[in-house]
Parts: sequence; structure tokens; C-alpha cells
Amino acid sequence: MSVLVWDGATLACDCSANDGAVKYSIDKMWRERTQSGYIYMGGVGAVHDISVMKEWVMGGRVLDKFPNVTNSCTFVVVTISIGLIRYTTKPVGIV
Repeated sequence: MSVLVWDGATLACDCSANDGAVKYSIDKMWRERTQSGYIYMGGVGAVHDISVMKEWVMGGRVLDKFPNVTNSCTFVVVTISIGLIRYTTKPVGIV
């Protein structure tokens, strides 16, 4: 089970992942500088899906380049101007 929490001011996420019975730690949350300031991102679900979602966001969130992710992935982007935007299997986020 993964945990991703946003309280309106702080984004927090666990760092646990597993491959069958093997558990390990990974980064599932990032702060990145963009032209318009910092964005904060985090994801829960399949590690590969989280990774390709991060690449899609950093690539400018181009609608026709949205990655093929499973239903088990939820990815959030937090900006100062908009707040939290949630993405699952579609390139249109939910504010």
C-alpha cells in the first residue's frame, strides 16, 4: 500500500516499493524547477507508471504524448498557482 498526502501546504509520500516478496525504497515524490517556478510531483502505483508520468509532466504534459498507464497509478502535480492536479489514465487532470 502506498501513501500520498496533500494538506493544502505539504505534499508527503512513502518511499516503499516491492517486487513480489522483495521490498525496497525508491523516490516517488520530486520537486522540480520549471520556467514558471517549482512544481511538486508524486505518484502511487506501479513504479514504471510513476516514472513515465514524471517524464510526461517534465516534457510539458503534451496531450497526444500521454503515457499508457494502468488503473493502479495515480500521479499528482502541485503548483503554487493551481494547487493539486490529479492524473490517472487520462491526460486531463482533476483539480
